[in-house]
Amino acid sequence: MGFLHHATVLLALLAGTGQGQNCPLSGPAYPPASNAFSLGTAKAQFLQMLDQALSSGGIDGRETSFSIQVFDATTFLDTTPLFDYHHTATSNENRSSPVGPHTLYRIGSISKLVSVYAILSKFGYRLWENPVVDFVPELDQAKFKNPIDDVDWSAITLGMLAGHQSGIGSDYALGDLSSMGMSIPGLPVLNQSEMIRCGTAGIKPCTRAEAMSLIQAKYPVASTYQTSAYSNMAFQLLGYAMEKATSRPFGDLVRNQLIKPLSLTRTFLSVPANDSNAVIVDGWTQDLGDAAPYVLTRPPFLLDFISILPPTNTISPFVF
Repeated sequence: MGFLHHATVLLALLAGTGQGQNCPLSGPAYPPASNAFSLGTAKAQFLQMLDQALSSGGIDGRETSFSIQVFDATTFLDTTPLFDYHHTATSNENRSSPVGPHTLYRIGSISKLVSVYAILSKFGYRLWENPVVDFVPELDQAKFKNPIDDVDWSAITLGMLAGHQSGIGSDYALGDLSSMGMSIPGLPVLNQSEMIRCGTAGIKPCTRAEAMSLIQAKYPVASTYQTSAYSNMAFQLLGYAMEKATSRPFGDLVRNQLIKPLSLTRTFLSVPANDSNAVIVDGWTQDLGDAAPYVLTRPPFLLDFISILPPTNTISPFVF
């Protein structure tokens, strides 16, 4: 533990000597397809690859249901997918209909897009530069001694949280093995006080007080606004901030700004009762409380926003 901590300090100090040279995470960037023939060829080849993967077992077609839809984001009014493919797990005998464009999926962290769109539709960009401590009072009371051990919450804005630029870690409890009572050979056994008691699969969700205590105990993983660092904690704090800004539960903001006005009848913030057209897998009803507000929706979910938002001026089309 001491070695790891000192190694972290050394790396952070070395990184600090070159702060002017930001090295963000790299990723592919491709120009839009412009040749209709090449696009048709690509679709045919992709379909062949999917069929081969299913027939060879590369994709477990017995246990896996999935949907793939590709749209042209530059044509807001054309809702016809460029590519549309759905596969229903062959071992799922309980489904009354095959997977299709109206089947519900639990979309995981794509839900973060819903959070950001809802905030933009309500406030535009005017809150992004506000410090999070203005909205989450627990953070305003946190002590900052040095950038290695402590997060400088006063330097983190709502926009940094939304853009994964805050420098805070990914999670405070999700996936933590201590909740399973596991020990790792060669490492010291944890004290009871060091074990996670909430906020991950198999145990209760954390209360706000428990979550805030765990969040403030985490070390920063990067300097604020220096590089991308994916964070579920950031969106939990963003949700708390919006509750302060609206004096309403965060789910109400999503419903009132997006789901209701855009008539997204196949988008839910909790598991709907007696809906048979859904891909139900492990974790379907898992409740992580404020740590993971989740969305259940249909495959062309993003198209619902792209095709409807610009005409209604709910959000500027340039957001997309």
